[in-house]
Amino acid sequence: MKKRLLSIVLLIALFMTLLPASVFALDEIDGWVYVRDSGHLKEALSNTYVNKIRFANHIMIDKKGIVINEKKTSLVIDGQGYTLTDYPSNSSSDAIRLITSSSLKVITIQNMDILGMNSSGTFWVRDSSTMVRTKLIFKDVNYTGPHMVDNPRGTVEIHDSTAYLHLGYSKSYGEVAEASNVVLGGKVDIAKYQPKRDDEIFKITKDAHGGVEILPNANVTVDNAKNEKRKSRGFAYMGVAHGKFIVGDGATLNYDGFNSFIQGYSLVDASIGENAYVYVTTKEDFAGCDGQIEIKGDFRVGKGSTLRMVAESNKKRQPILQLKRTGQIVFDSPKEVLLANSSNNKTYKDYFLSTGPYGCDVNITMYGIKRLEYWHWWRPWGADIHN
Repeated sequence: MKKRLLSIVLLIALFMTLLPASVFALDEIDGWVYVRDSGHLKEALSNTYVNKIRFANHIMIDKKGIVINEKKTSLVIDGQGYTLTDYPSNSSSDAIRLITSSSLKVITIQNMDILGMNSSGTFWVRDSSTMVRTKLIFKDVNYTGPHMVDNPRGTVEIHDSTAYLHLGYSKSYGEVAEASNVVLGGKVDIAKYQPKRDDEIFKITKDAHGGVEILPNANVTVDNAKNEKRKSRGFAYMGVAHGKFIVGDGATLNYDGFNSFIQGYSLVDASIGENAYVYVTTKEDFAGCDGQIEIKGDFRVGKGSTLRMVAESNKKRQPILQLKRTGQIVFDSPKEVLLANSSNNKTYKDYFLSTGPYGCDVNITMYGIKRLEYWHWWRPWGADIHN
């Protein structure tokens, strides 16, 4: 009997030595579970009770990706400076993905480099009405690849991070994020080099009142001028009914692009807070007959702010602001407003404001502008201009 028991024990021991390392219990220190490979990461993300994960090595995602357990109550993935690498693919089935969610509403990804090789996104959230409140937060992340995150019904927040977009393995996509709401905070640097692609940096979808918000005192720089596709959608495409673009107090946005700045079905509310700085430069004719930015509602510039929107090589002399519905432009004591079309260091004496094909009443109110520079103000029918 003893010999039989000993044989069984030895057999079990031999079997255990043949198992991959990821089958063994994960290391846990002070509530953090440490992972060393894709198998470890899959085990941790599949476990209902593992909510805090740290990398202990560089990790490469295997084919078929990883499904996150939707019953988790929270999730933080901390790379500790290591690199997460995608499996080369164009399919969401090879991504780190959340298919459904009963309690998991916030996922934080931080302190890592991401080498993206999946055009569906390194992180992918199912397009479902049950995912409306799902939020993915990226902190101190350096991303290189075609598409960082796809969360069409939810929110994506990016703080103190960088993104360099290029196709690499993928032959499609060129977005940092697709989401209903995008929030940028801290220092965010984005660069894009994808010749012949017309994708936007951010695609806003699904949520009727979604949009892009730059938090107070944030510093955002976007270099999209190397995109050679003539119909580039620019910084953001508003695929929603009531889009918004908000720049918080004291924030800075520098955008250097090829075509339009913001396009889409409608940008209802555009607001630049107090003491903010927004400098938008585009290199070529705008897509279609649209302006650098399309608005169907209000456009406001706050006290002490600087707004510079310059269209270089705009040979068609299209408007900077394209208003498509009744709304109002309010310049409330900004420091400087510059709206101009130019080419070869020559500024065209052309309008920078258009009411578009619909015809609309536009109230334009200006208070205490220290410097306003424009060329050939085309006064729309019915406009009421104050100062």
